[in-house]
Amino acid sequence: MARIFDVVEYPNEMRNEIVHRIPETGAGDFRIGSQVIVREAQAAGVAGGLSEDQAVQRFFRHVSENASVSETEVRDFYDANKEMVGGAPFDQVSGAIRQVLLQNKQEEAVQSHIAALQKRLVVYVNGEWVKSQYALARDNPVDKARTSGRPTLIEFGASGCVPCDMMQPILDKLRKNHSERLNVVFVHVGEEKILAARFGIRAIPVQVFFDRQGKEVFRHEGFFAEAEVNKVLAKMGVQ
Repeated sequence: MARIFDVVEYPNEMRNEIVHRIPETGAGDFRIGSQVIVREAQAAGVAGGLSEDQAVQRFFRHVSENASVSETEVRDFYDANKEMVGGAPFDQVSGAIRQVLLQNKQEEAVQSHIAALQKRLVVYVNGEWVKSQYALARDNPVDKARTSGRPTLIEFGASGCVPCDMMQPILDKLRKNHSERLNVVFVHVGEEKILAARFGIRAIPVQVFFDRQGKEVFRHEGFFAEAEVNKVLAKMGVQ
């Protein structure tokens, strides 16, 4: 497996979901959204010379930078969810688990800060801004596939990665054999860094399986033999 990159940005979807959860009060002519958060970023001294979106991203990192995940938390999650990771060895999936737990804690930290901000301000949500930004965040090959109503297999990888290249004939065969029943999508992590970060990809290749409702049901890290892939698909009703 090839090691890749550390997460450096929060996806726009996370930002929009946070803003969207703030209830409408209908009072005053003030919107909480990027403008308010940018002012918070300026007050914290982390917005200098940045665009609006960059300042929001930087501020989210700033308020969540102390989030951490202990080895015990990773182990406890693994012990409680062995079936979800297909019984894979702890050492094989601990990195992905840690990333998921860390992202959850980071989001909780941002949510907590936004809740505190809400108490200080009378706000209402700019629904049209949220709607437009959310649509942009969903305009990517993963979300398009997993909201299509079909089961989906996403492989996160890169060209020149040996196990990734070994997976390509398997993916091509799946596309041919299940063209009407299964979405098979390859995501190049070098070209889709934020998307890969959103799904907690820290090594490649990674195969992520989604059911017809778009819910992740299984993931595997490294080369995945065709027979093993087909076993997972069979459990999802794709044969």
